[in-house]
Amino acid sequence: MRYGQRMTASTVRRNRWAFAVGTVGRDMVYSMMALFLIVFLTEVLDLPDATLWWVNGVLLAARLYDAADDDSATAGPDTVRKIFPTAVTVGPDGAEEVAQERIAAAAAEIIASRERRYAADSGAGE
Repeated sequence: MRYGQRMTASTVRRNRWAFAVGTVGRDMVYSMMALFLIVFLTEVLDLPDATLWWVNGVLLAARLYDAADDDSATAGPDTVRKIFPTAVTVGPDGAEEVAQERIAAAAAEIIASRERRYAADSGAGE
């Protein structure tokens, strides 16, 4: 499907089912592990309430970090498979999609500059 192309009803239905099945699988594993952990902490170890609050705080922090890490990790270019983010410039004349070749060139330049900087930083300590 190309950018700007309308989705058919069957495509929308397929996407909704695929998203639902993937979400159920991911959430089911997390829910089973969380349920096991809660039962283990309360019934087997018999932890006091104050300790359970700390455990919940650590688990919450881990979930928030995981969510932030996943979001930032999916926005970058994949130079191996040649998959790049889409970009749109907006100006007085309207919106215009940036060509993938231009995004690929910009990504290659950013990666090259970071490699040069890393090489310079790692060579400075020798």
